Amino acid sequence: MKTSDTRAIARALGVSERTVWNWWATDSPRTARLALWWLSRPGHNMWDVEMANRTQLAVSTNRILWQTLKAYDAGTRYRGNLACRYGEAACNDLKACEDQLA
Repeated sequence: MKTSDTRAIARALGVSERTVWNWWATDSPRTARLALWWLSRPGHNMWDVEMANRTQLAVSTNRILWQTLKAYDAGTRYRGNLACRYGEAACNDLKACEDQLA
């Protein structure tokens, strides 16, 4: 951590720079650790990376769900076409319908 960061953090928390350095070096109170994390550059970087990863995961999940939905919709339409050709009873035995189409 840079001295300028330490100075800014100490000013924001209303403590001395020495206290901030001691908090970084030792087991400090939980609230002090959280404040250091939120106010420091490594904390900001870690937060940015976490948010980028979560965004990427959400986008990937969305894409997979849409692909699954499209595949399900295509399968439903296929079965619907079979039902129209061979009657409603044919839909209960998809294998038999597929054999008849082949």
